[in-house]
Amino acid sequence: KVTVKNVGTTASTGGTLYFFASQPTWAAPADADNADESVTVGPMAPGEDEMTFTVTLTAPVVEGWYHARGYLIPNEADLNTGNNQAAVMYNVAPAPDPDSDPDPDPAAPTDLAVTAVEFVGPKPTVTGEAFTLKVTVKNVGSVNSTGGALHFYASNPTWATPANPGTPDKTVVVDALAIGAEQAYEATLTTPAARGWHQARGYLIPNESEWNTGNNQAAIGYGISAINLTHEIVNGTMELKWNNYWGDTYIVYRRASLGGEFTPLATVPSARPEEFNTYVDEDPSSPAFYKIGIAP
Repeated sequence: KVTVKNVGTTASTGGTLYFFASQPTWAAPADADNADESVTVGPMAPGEDEMTFTVTLTAPVVEGWYHARGYLIPNEADLNTGNNQAAVMYNVAPAPDPDSDPDPDPAAPTDLAVTAVEFVGPKPTVTGEAFTLKVTVKNVGSVNSTGGALHFYASNPTWATPANPGTPDKTVVVDALAIGAEQAYEATLTTPAARGWHQARGYLIPNESEWNTGNNQAAIGYGISAINLTHEIVNGTMELKWNNYWGDTYIVYRRASLGGEFTPLATVPSARPEEFNTYVDEDPSSPAFYKIGIAP
């Protein structure tokens, strides 16, 4: 299901919405020929009009993580094409063998699994933003494990392998885990400089050989915008100014120290068609540190 909304200031004549069962990268017009389904999006008035479209797709036959994507190509040229698509991740598990024993095998080797990947605190929304990723590892096998190495990636859209692990941003040692035990690990990462859709990933390489390596990694998606924030003290107030994107609503955060926690100060709608958004903090603390986020 994909929802389309006219967030512009003029009426739209619509366009074509393309559906992909698996499209891991940011789609371009040339990718439309490879879409699994497409529908026509009708005219939409500015501001409030939105339409929802639902299609049935087929998952790939190979196990792993995939991105189901909706990609809109409008009839008219858009001022902001960065919000014309979105994706949701899903995992394809191997099909069960009807002839296999459904009960656990006590002689099976260790099987460590990455059971969860999640953000600690708010999801990152802007380029160059620090965020904390938490990855949970569980021993789902029938023998004790000696552990392994857990790689953290701020952005890795592809399935990692021991032969091609990519370049992790952080690596931690996974402790020995008894049968059924689990342990969560955290790492502070920084979002990429490129605006768009990214995947934060956790990838585990165990010390022992495993019969099932398909559960050794997982990822969580997030979208970021490039925010260039400037500030100026004007008559005892703090004037913040940053660049604008169509459809984005912004959250202004403030903290009183470098090690302190950011707290929301205000929600600011997009000032488009103006090029910049402006917010004035009438009573800034001293010192004061600010950042801009994108509202969900």
